[in-house]
Amino acid sequence: MTAMDAVRKKAQELANAILESQEYKRFVAAKAEVESHHAALVMLRDFQDRQLELHKQQMEGKPVTEEQTEELRKLYEIISVNPYI
Repeated sequence: MTAMDAVRKKAQELANAILESQEYKRFVAAKAEVESHHAALVMLRDFQDRQLELHKQQMEGKPVTEEQTEELRKLYEIISVNPYI
């Protein structure tokens, strides 16, 4: 067995352990729950898109304004009260 084969074997073992973990199973169930509620999914995607935009802006060296930060905070407050997110 080559070193690369050993690495692949360990990677497969790790993948299997993750798939069998309770944490992953809870994540999959929660994801399915969110996806079954279209409005919740749209809200979550909107928040994630906005969060990513601001992160990219920061990475490009552009300052994030107070208004942008406040908008993201308000979106977070909205999604945080949604029981399906």
